[in-house]
Amino acid sequence: MTKHAGAPAGPGGPLVQGLLAGVLTLVIGAVGVLLVLSRDGDATVVGADGQPVAEANRAGPRSIVTGVVMQPEEWLGEPGETRTPSPQKIRGGGRLARAAQRATQREEEEETQAPTTFRVSSFNVLGANHTKPGGRHARFTDGVTRMRWAVQILAGQGVSVAGLQELQAPQYNTLRSVAPVWQVYPGPGTGPGPLANSVVWRSDVWTRVEAHTVPIPYFNGRRVPMPYVKLQHNQTGQQVWFANFHNPADAKGPAQKWRNAAVAIEAQLANRLTADGTPLVMTGDFNDRAEFFCPITRSTSLRAANGGSTGSACAPPARMNVDWILGSPDIAFSQFAALETELVNRTTDHPVIVATAAIGGSEE
Repeated sequence: MTKHAGAPAGPGGPLVQGLLAGVLTLVIGAVGVLLVLSRDGDATVVGADGQPVAEANRAGPRSIVTGVVMQPEEWLGEPGETRTPSPQKIRGGGRLARAAQRATQREEEEETQAPTTFRVSSFNVLGANHTKPGGRHARFTDGVTRMRWAVQILAGQGVSVAGLQELQAPQYNTLRSVAPVWQVYPGPGTGPGPLANSVVWRSDVWTRVEAHTVPIPYFNGRRVPMPYVKLQHNQTGQQVWFANFHNPADAKGPAQKWRNAAVAIEAQLANRLTADGTPLVMTGDFNDRAEFFCPITRSTSLRAANGGSTGSACAPPARMNVDWILGSPDIAFSQFAALETELVNRTTDHPVIVATAAIGGSEE
């Protein structure tokens, strides 16, 4: 039987046709998109599935020289990467930027921060009852007149906060009448005993934050509430404790043991008030010189405005009065004076103690 030979495989044969179909498929897949004109004339990119491709996922134009897809400058992926552009991220950059900002702020604050500077006084105003006819100091004029002079002395010295001793009702009323800018604690509300030893401050310079009293042994050991007040400086915001005391004299019998007991209480209070870093100024008529200075500076960090030692070795200042201004170590004192001017000597039987106090700020 004669077998008929099949027709030779030509260009249209099944194998060739399959190869051509595969190549065509690869070409279509590689191109991926077709460009068509939209109805409004704008170009729209269409994917192989016939659906429009989101603009964020489109590749940029391809260079006709290199064939590389060129992306807009704000795109941050690899050339031709089809993903939604996102802002550039630097690992840790946010923390570094915040740290740099904080450092800059600190430098600016250090450059611009001024110290809190104020004038302070310890002032025994000589109680009005001492200068009445028949009083122990009848040679002085009346308490009302002398309180007017006291206000002049404080103003002349630029004092904005003071510890007053022996302040009595006529003198308090005069102070509030002729100079209402002065605020007083404890004032007359708690009786004549606490009023006598008041902290006073100018309300245009200071604002009261809190105020308390502590019982201090006075004549014959009788406890009298004496004040300590936290004030805030209106300009700088600095907060400062001010404590004011009057330890008993020997006018009604020997009182050294009561003065010693008072100093122990005052030292304990000073340590408590400064424990959190708040500055403290202590004023008062302590009716002692070295007997007060040595124990108070040994048992606290306080320093006298007129100098002398601190710590266990006691070296008192060259000149001492029974009236003192002391401060915590963060307070720098200057311009100390124990005033005994003609006006002072007509106003009181004590020198008026004044000093300039400075807290914080950048050192030159």
